[in-house]
Amino acid sequence: MLEYIKLIIFALFCGATFALPVSSASHFSFLNSIMKFSQEAEVLGFYYSVMSLAFSAVIFILLRKIYTLCLKSLFNKDTKLKNYRRVIKNLAVSVIPAVILFVPVGEDKLLCDLFDGFLTPSNLLMVSVAVIIGAFVLLISSWYTRQSYSVTKRGADLKTVIRSSLYQIISYVIPGVSHVSSAATNMLICDVESKVIVREIYLYIAPQMLIVNTVKVVRFALSDMVINPVAVIICFVVTALVSALVVTKMSKINIRRLFGFFVAYCALTGIIFAVLSFVIN
Repeated sequence: MLEYIKLIIFALFCGATFALPVSSASHFSFLNSIMKFSQEAEVLGFYYSVMSLAFSAVIFILLRKIYTLCLKSLFNKDTKLKNYRRVIKNLAVSVIPAVILFVPVGEDKLLCDLFDGFLTPSNLLMVSVAVIIGAFVLLISSWYTRQSYSVTKRGADLKTVIRSSLYQIISYVIPGVSHVSSAATNMLICDVESKVIVREIYLYIAPQMLIVNTVKVVRFALSDMVINPVAVIICFVVTALVSALVVTKMSKINIRRLFGFFVAYCALTGIIFAVLSFVIN
């Protein structure tokens, strides 16, 4: 019973932070440090991947109309679907990290597996430092884009997606670097219109997360690790429900207006997690 309660708390925090420009992994690592859910990187990585799958599933459901039109554009030459054929090219580029992350880095280890080791309590300080650095980058990019007077783009172009996809690799390897934050920073610098940035971020990170975390979950399931199916279902459902609520709210806002708040939040949580890492460990 206690295991389920802990997972529900994990899912509540991660379900919300997946959709925000803050690090869900840092919250996951911190909660694990204080609640002692597990010391094993494989177990932590498995449940975090399940939560990531829940978040990506929510994005596919909420943006299903766009994804459906993209598929139709492959088989229909209607000029009305021309823009969706452009999105298809961008989506193809956006999954590049999913390929790079499967590069072997050791015996039975892939590049994406390095992420799981950072979730253990012993690495909370390193994760906290990454969060603080992320807050600093967010602050600089927010200031920089306010000095830019370029004509804004209605959506992410291929160049923007390529840069964002490459930045995402860091987010998949080092907890503390937020997927949404790195993508938002890049899109602001590339002059994507603030009102559509949130939608564009979700649109392009969901396929990455689906591929990477599906592979990780399948690998874990085929390993010797004992999996509690009830715990997995609870973890998935709670994360999906919370993510759906937060994503719906976030999709309606101008993300630039909240950058100051998220910079302060990331800096504060990073410092708190760093201090508590000494106390906990």
